[in-house]
Amino acid sequence: MKIASLFTALINIDSELYQFEIEKGFYLTSADAVKKTVIKNTLPAIGGLEFQSIIDNKILAFAYIKDNITDETKYNKLHDFLFSMDNYITALWLIKDNSIYKELGYLSYDNNTKFFSNFIAQINSEHTGKKKVTSYSIEELKSAIPYYRKINILMVNDNEFEFTEFTPESNRLSRALYFINGARLIPDIGVKYTLFCTSLESLLTTETNNIKRSLAERVEMILKDLIPNVKSYIYKSYEYRSQIIHGNTFKESELKKQNKLISNLSFLDEICRLVIRAIMDNPELEKVFKKNDNDIDKYFKKAVSNRV
Repeated sequence: MKIASLFTALINIDSELYQFEIEKGFYLTSADAVKKTVIKNTLPAIGGLEFQSIIDNKILAFAYIKDNITDETKYNKLHDFLFSMDNYITALWLIKDNSIYKELGYLSYDNNTKFFSNFIAQINSEHTGKKKVTSYSIEELKSAIPYYRKINILMVNDNEFEFTEFTPESNRLSRALYFINGARLIPDIGVKYTLFCTSLESLLTTETNNIKRSLAERVEMILKDLIPNVKSYIYKSYEYRSQIIHGNTFKESELKKQNKLISNLSFLDEICRLVIRAIMDNPELEKVFKKNDNDIDKYFKKAVSNRV
């Protein structure tokens, strides 16, 4: 049976692993010997500089699939691989904040005689807007896999309207993750405040009045005591968000105390992560957020009555 290979270098991630399996046929490696085996026949196609750059980069993501690829299907095969890689990177964010992104993706097929490359653009940044290397242990990489499997299902746009995810067939978790990915993509912290707040709002709110109070209460109910005084971080985040989306700027006094801006944004980033994980980790809660507004309201009303 002929086997095709797909690969892309991952940027801003560090881990010591020989061959880590994300799912069947889909791997990460930091071992030069494995990297050279995966890309050994691609040198004439990708060039010496790119070849050496992939070897020198810390982590390579790669996959092996049946080589039933044609010139007509090569785009979809590589796109699916890169799409899955993006979803695993999102799952890694659910473990901890990072600025991981992938480089150009390659496909080698037809007994390594044909090659194809493509790029799904998303260069991520941390909540600070900066990019730096983040280390992951093997256990952390493993702990991202259950989230990856769920995200892979959530993020598939299989409705007839390919130009938007915001259709009645979508659900709140998938829409919230779109805003999260937008927040990670754009380094400006004003936009990050706006999109992280919007992600929480799209996930948790069911009314148009008293949104800030309702959102803060629901976050508190989901997180319980994971983040003390969590409401205060939501209120402060909404204060910054309102300034930005209503045509204003950060105040000069706020900019001079940028540590406070960044510190509060760090909590907001963590709140988003923990809320989404809490929902994904709880099958009953996950089902609620795939239903309608009435079911969500009933869940939170029951949660309030149980606290009294």
